[in-house]
Amino acid sequence: MRKRFPLERAPLFTAIFCDASIDSLSQQARAAWFAGADGVCVELRNLPRDERSVAKLRALIDASPLPTMCCLYRSDILDGTDDAARTKTLFAALDAGAACIDVMGDLYDPSPREWSRKPAAIAKQKRLIAQIHAAGAQAIVSSHPLVALPPKEVLAQLKDFEKRGADIVKLVQKADTEEEFLDALRATMLCRRELKTPFVHLVSGAFGDLHRMIAPRLGIALTFATLDKRGAFPMPQPPLANMKGVFENLRFSMP
Repeated sequence: MRKRFPLERAPLFTAIFCDASIDSLSQQARAAWFAGADGVCVELRNLPRDERSVAKLRALIDASPLPTMCCLYRSDILDGTDDAARTKTLFAALDAGAACIDVMGDLYDPSPREWSRKPAAIAKQKRLIAQIHAAGAQAIVSSHPLVALPPKEVLAQLKDFEKRGADIVKLVQKADTEEEFLDALRATMLCRRELKTPFVHLVSGAFGDLHRMIAPRLGIALTFATLDKRGAFPMPQPPLANMKGVFENLRFSMP
C-alpha cells in the first residue's frame, strides 16, 4: 500500500534533501528514518535523466518506511524542460510509490508570487490533482514568493490554493525586519483559524529560522528540516534535531 503523510498527526517533521544520484538520496532517506523524521521530501532537480525512471525512483521510495514527497521546480538542471516535462517526472515518482507530489501554484502559467489566476491553468491543475488522488496519493500546492506579505494576502493565496483540491497548501515568504516577522506570525495564526486544509507557512530571510522553530507550535501541518548541511547540495532549512528539540521543549499550544 502507498505510504501517505499522516496529516492527522501534525506537525510532521520532514527531512528535505536533494542530490545527483538515487543511491545518495536513498542513503539520506534511510538516515532520516533513523534520525526520527516523520517523512522525507526529495527535490529531484539535480538528478540526471537516467536517474529519473520509475524503477530508479522506486528504489528511493522503498529505501525507508517513511512517506516520501517529491518536488521538481523550475530550477531543474536538465536543459529544455518545461512544466509538462517536469510533471511527467513527478508522475514517474507517483508511479514509483511517492506519497505526495508538489503542484506549483503557477504550474502551466509562470506568475508573480507563483500564484496563477488564469482559469485555464487552474483547470489543468485541478485535473492534475484529481489524477494524483485517483492514484491514492496526496497533492501539495506550493508557492515560494520569498517576499514580505501582509497576513491577509498570505491567507488569500492559500485559500485560493485550497479551492484547487489540495491536500496541503504551502507558502514561503520572507521576513527581514521585526515588522515583517510579526506579520509572518500573524499570518500563520490567521491561516490556522481560517483554513480548512492542512497548511505549511514558512519564512526565509533574517527571521526565517526563528519562525521555522516556533511555527510547528502555531498550527502548521508540516515543516522541513535538514540532516546535514555539509553535503554537496546543502539545504537552507534548520537541522532536524534542533527543530524537534525546540518543539519538545517549547511547552505552548495555540488555544
